[in-house]
Parts: sequence; structure tokens; C-alpha cells
Amino acid sequence: MGDSMEKLQVILNERFPEIDFNKEKTLVDSGLLDSVDVVNIIADIEEKFGIEVSMEYIDSENFNSIENIWKMLEEIKNEQ
Repeated sequence: MGDSMEKLQVILNERFPEIDFNKEKTLVDSGLLDSVDVVNIIADIEEKFGIEVSMEYIDSENFNSIENIWKMLEEIKNEQ
């Protein structure tokens, strides 16, 4: 599996099987994910995608939906 939205979906579903990432659009704002969850997601992303998520990207909006997380990943990959 290359760097894809599906890969991100698998990573998130493994860590949070109770969350429907296709429906939820306010993961952080609604409290489904907290700051520890975001840190764990960042660690998973860095390991599985081989990128570094800098502090400038650690913003609740970037983690409110799988689409936002993917958009952030694409921006980071384009910078590195």
C-alpha cells in the first residue's frame, strides 16, 4: 500500500475502531479526539508515511476530519 488515503484510513481505524472517519467532520472540536489522540496520530503518520509533522501543522482544524489530515499530509510531503 503506497502513500494513499486508504493507508491513512487503515492507520486511523486500527487505532480508533469505534470512530467512523468517513462521517465525522469535527473529530477534535466534538471531543472524539483529544490532544493525546492527536499526538498518537502524528506518531503513526510519521512512522508509516516517513515524514515529520512540524509544530506549525499541529492545529485542531488539521485533525477534525480524515480529509483534513490527508490534506495536511499532502502539504507536508510537497514541502519535504
